[in-house]
Amino acid sequence: MPIKSCTLPNGKNGFKYGDRGHCYPDKKSAIKQGIMIHISQNKGDKKKAYKDFRKEMTKAEEEILQSILSDPNSNENEVSWASDVLDLSMHQRLTLSTNRRILKNS
Repeated sequence: MPIKSCTLPNGKNGFKYGDRGHCYPDKKSAIKQGIMIHISQNKGDKKKAYKDFRKEMTKAEEEILQSILSDPNSNENEVSWASDVLDLSMHQRLTLSTNRRILKNS
């Protein structure tokens, strides 16, 4: 189920996951909503939920997750779940962590 456009209560454009649900001002929040829906549908099994989400993920959604990983200002919680959804290997996670530290310190 892809991220869809919607209208926020203030009349501005927003995004949501699927046909129902909350309308968010940014796609990143709508992706989080989609992931939470998959976790709920899989009775809390995050690994299976992430796998299911990956099967449905569009290229644009993958790029948003990649942008979370490359942004040195993303918080660690966002980086963690984006890494899980994208199923990064331990080597990829360590490289990412090192690169993020370098960017923060430069």
